Amino acid sequence: MTLIDRVRMTCEELAPHGWRDLLLDVTHGALDLRARDLAAELSKPLPAIDRTLPGFEDFAPSGERGIEQGAPARSLLYHALASPHVQSVRGKPLGVFPTRLQLEEVENYVYGVQPPALDTLLAGAEEAAIVVFALEYRPAGRTPHHRHADLCFSRTGVSRVGTTGPAYDPRTRQWEPLDPDDPYAFRVLPVRYAPFVAVARRGERGVLPDRFVEGDEERTFWVPVHKLFDGDECISGLELELEWSAGHVNEKLRRFHLLLEAQGYDTGWAGSVLDEPPFRFTNGIAELSQKAEHGSGVLMPAVHEHFVAPATFGSKPLATAVPKELKAARSHSNVLARYFSGLELSPFGPFR
Repeated sequence: MTLIDRVRMTCEELAPHGWRDLLLDVTHGALDLRARDLAAELSKPLPAIDRTLPGFEDFAPSGERGIEQGAPARSLLYHALASPHVQSVRGKPLGVFPTRLQLEEVENYVYGVQPPALDTLLAGAEEAAIVVFALEYRPAGRTPHHRHADLCFSRTGVSRVGTTGPAYDPRTRQWEPLDPDDPYAFRVLPVRYAPFVAVARRGERGVLPDRFVEGDEERTFWVPVHKLFDGDECISGLELELEWSAGHVNEKLRRFHLLLEAQGYDTGWAGSVLDEPPFRFTNGIAELSQKAEHGSGVLMPAVHEHFVAPATFGSKPLATAVPKELKAARSHSNVLARYFSGLELSPFGPFR
């Protein structure tokens, strides 16, 4: 199916559950999810948008279409579906909310409604690359600039391990951290990634990044320009097929022993053995979700029975002595210093 066919299917599914009325209300009747020519309906300028309706207060002031090429924050349909603040119509809760996959398909249409040529994307760029970002559509108060709701990007994605599987709440558009049936359980919290054509730009006060700090003028930032997705509607003249993979390394224990070794303390563990589990391992950390309803690029942390488990080496408990000289640098009492001595390392060495 084409991108617009997928968007049409989403609109047809959501329309009878209050979404058609909502979009008609917010546009004073100008945007109809059941329009015969949905592509034209989504691309036409909207003469008036009622930003006093709940959830639309932080829709970008410059937004004036249902779908704005390459601009999720200025696309009214995308904002309505993706914003966690859009939950009701005419004082009543919306009956159904979009899935992660449906949100992704509308997002792809935002970038692919008029597929740009690769030369156009790279025009004027001194350095460009395919860069994978963690991304999330956030209300104005949770964006770096605080001006309006926006799609936010990060080069680092933060997920969380848990003792039970994930649960996505379409109403709030987020992964739920707690399990109402088990007060002692913590759900894993996934993180979503997507690849973009990005260009390298030097930091500039008032321009890049939104939260400029001293020294950013000397730093180079990857700026997302265009999202990449499967098919021939992403970049004009090209047909893309993305191959996803994920790899993780846990080497906290390895670094622990290497740090102490560098400070002159012999932990009893050194050399190539530190490249073996549990000092360093790559399995059982996180995998890409294979569930279609999650969409693409959703990294799913592994479920663990316990947050903390004993480390073993060669089927025997792994232990090391913590020298009394290792104290918490910021602790102000002997009790805290003793308690944190095994959790926080400070460079007091060498220990001879």
